[in-house]
Amino acid sequence: MRVVKATRYERPLQGLSVTLGLLKHSGVVVTLTNGRTYLIHKGSQFGTPTGGQTVVVDTRHMDMSRWTPVYSTTKTVSWSKVTDYVKAGGHEYHTLLDNCHGAASRMMRLP
Repeated sequence: MRVVKATRYERPLQGLSVTLGLLKHSGVVVTLTNGRTYLIHKGSQFGTPTGGQTVVVDTRHMDMSRWTPVYSTTKTVSWSKVTDYVKAGGHEYHTLLDNCHGAASRMMRLP
């Protein structure tokens, strides 16, 4: 399925009630041609070492109440698929060099 819309979202880190600077978690919610929405995000506690640490979760199975859309970061998507977003998110998580913020930024640059 093709992605038609992408929106960057943020939420407080586990154990915190608010976002503080970079002390937050980032991800991208994509909408497919069939209207279904998925959260794609990266974290050290997600996925598997062989399968990668960028994961896709149906938003129907997520508590999205803690997630907030980032102002002015919704875009119409032309040709990308969910697999392109996972690939852009990257395979391995690194706290400083390849974290959720970098992954979400790369995803939002997809065409």
